[in-house]
Amino acid sequence: MELLRSEIKKAERAATKKAGKPVRMTGWFTDNKVSEFNTVEFKCEMCSNDMKDREDDTTVIVWLDDRRRSYVL
Repeated sequence: MELLRSEIKKAERAATKKAGKPVRMTGWFTDNKVSEFNTVEFKCEMCSNDMKDREDDTTVIVWLDDRRRSYVL
């Protein structure tokens, strides 16, 4: 399973808002476990300053019934 471009953008927008500077996703990890609510959790590595500074990681929760409703923690 992979993240959709819209889900990557959600994670980048949330990390940018939190850090107060432009942040990009450099990678993600999931164990592909589907929860009882039919969701999958992705841990996303975020970096800024042309990938030189590591920012706080974000978590994207993907709801498999409707991927448009995925959200970022």
